[in-house]
Formats: sequence, C-alpha cells, structure tokens
Amino acid sequence: MFLAYLLYKYSQTFSLKPTLCYINHHIRPKQTIKKEVSIINHFASRINIPFIYSEINKTKKIDENTLRNERYKKLFSIAKKLDCSIILTGHTKNDVVETFLFNLFRGTGLKGLSGISSFRKIFFEKKVFYLLRPLIRISKESILKMLRLLKLEFSTDSTNSKTIYSRNFIRNIILKKVRKLFCKYDDNIINTVDLLSETQNYISFQTDLALKKVVKIINNQNIYLDFKNFLMYNSLIQKEVLHKILDFLLTKNRISFKSSYSKVINKLLHFFNTKNTIFEMNKKIIITKHKTKIIFKIIK
Repeated sequence: MFLAYLLYKYSQTFSLKPTLCYINHHIRPKQTIKKEVSIINHFASRINIPFIYSEINKTKKIDENTLRNERYKKLFSIAKKLDCSIILTGHTKNDVVETFLFNLFRGTGLKGLSGISSFRKIFFEKKVFYLLRPLIRISKESILKMLRLLKLEFSTDSTNSKTIYSRNFIRNIILKKVRKLFCKYDDNIINTVDLLSETQNYISFQTDLALKKVVKIINNQNIYLDFKNFLMYNSLIQKEVLHKILDFLLTKNRISFKSSYSKVINKLLHFFNTKNTIFEMNKKIIITKHKTKIIFKIIK
C-alpha cells in the first residue's frame, strides 16, 4: 500500500500514469487474498488509478523460486500488454535481509548472496523492462508506521506467522534471536550484500571479457572453447565461463539435468586434467578434448 501511495503522489507531480497490479499465487487463505484485493481496489478507485488483478497458474511445485519466476512472467506479460517498460515492486529492507540468509542456508553461492537489487534490466519476449525496487532501504516497521500516520488501510498476511515455511522460520525464529544480540544486524547485512553485489558485478564483467576471447559459438548445438587461453584464467573465471556455456546450451536446447551446475563444472574441470578425451555429461551433451580446444556438442 505504501508503494501505491507513493506512486499516486509522484503521478500528480510528474504526470505519470501508473497501474496497480496484484498477483494471486494460490498459496494463501482465500479470505486473506479477498481482503487484500478489496483494500487495493478501494484505494485505486479512490485515487482514480487502474487496478489489475491476475493469477498465476496452479502448479504442483510451490517452492519460492518457482512462484517468483511465475510471478515475474505474469508481471512482464501484463506490462507488455499495457506497453509499459517500468515495473516497481514493494520489496523492503526486511526482504533483502531474509533473502540473504535464505540463500546463505541454501548454498546458492555469490550470485544468490548478492541479494535483491534495486534495479535490473530484463529482456522478456523481445522487449526491455526495467525492474525497480524503491523501498529496499526502508524497513517494514517504518513503512507500517507511515501507513498508520497516513491513516491508510493495509492487510497483514496471516501465513507470515507460520514457521513451517523456511522464510517465516528465518523471520520469526532466527532473526528474533539475532535482533537481541546485534541491534544493527540488518544494516550490517545490507552493507555485506552491497559489497557482494559489487564483487559479483566485477566477476560478471571479467567473465564476459573472457567469453569473448575463449568461446566461439558455432550454433546452438556446438560450442568451441579455446583450451590453451582458457587455462590462463583464474579458476573462478574458468568456472563462470563454463557456467555460461552450459546455461546457453541447456536453455537453447531445452535440456535439464538433476545435478547442480557447481557439481557438473567440478567434474568438467577434473576431466580437463585427465588424459581422457571424451566426457559424457548426459545422453544429450558430449564434450571432447583436443590439444587446443574443447568441443561442447549437443546430440540430437
């Protein structure tokens, strides 16, 4: 609601034409959803701003990653229909802290620990979208205080107290105890996330430079890797280059495998140091080693 209020105020000053959007994930009580939709719809009607209610398709997988991906697909689709290129979400400082710990415990690596960014440029169905999160430096507690001062109605998700969900366990059990020991824990985590994000950006930049020098894409089924120059790079950049290659091949050819990228990449690096010349990653991807190049090939 606070983001909706800010959009309303800015639209008056800068002649913006915002649209409010609510995505139903089908995982919360119907009564809670009905109340939230009613509050937003009432506010949108009062300030004369369009409101769109939408739903994601029900899926057997209800993990956080799946739901998030489906949510953003729906948001991008709606934005495309409206010929809108800017999307704002209401993520707060609390979301950044919780996501950092959630990814830390899951072992997502540096990219996952880089957290929720305030700005992202995303390509979806041949269109560019700009994803902004203007509230990620403001705590949820501060936002709730502002809503009360502004006398704006809001709804609290009843499922937030249920610790059967991983994120809720972090929020209600772990952080509750951490807060007693480290009063500025959230600021410290935010600073760490910023540092990790800068590190990840630098690694991505160096990886892109390496890709241009050592990788040659023949087509969607064949990629050549300049083996001699590849070995000149730091092991971290080597892993990132291999991750990019695998991601390209799997995405373009709609292939999936059960193992994590890190496990497969470690197996590849081990293969590079052996006398073996052929490595079958699975039934659809074969990697052959030559004196000066590595060939990644998709088997149809």
